[in-house]
Amino acid sequence: KLLWFIYLSLISLAIFTIVPNRKTIYSEFGSRTLQVYVLHYIFVLIIMHEPVIGLLINLFGIHIYAVLIIIGIITSAILSLKIFEKTFSKILSLDFSKFYK
Repeated sequence: KLLWFIYLSLISLAIFTIVPNRKTIYSEFGSRTLQVYVLHYIFVLIIMHEPVIGLLINLFGIHIYAVLIIIGIITSAILSLKIFEKTFSKILSLDFSKFYK
């Protein structure tokens, strides 16, 4: 367990060293990761639906993994747009306390 803890600590430090200290081109997209995380599940359900994934496999064959990575990048970029931020912030500002009392 001690070796595992040391290993994880080194990995965490390595990740911290690659995080930029200044604003970058993708900083604005990174500020909206919660909405991407929550909304991407809809796209995962659509793509992993049997007819859709079957069609993609038939179209792209062994290149399906590259296509899925490209689809993931495009989906993340689209879901991090400001139009989704406005909608998502409205949803988060709703008072849900009456639902769980």
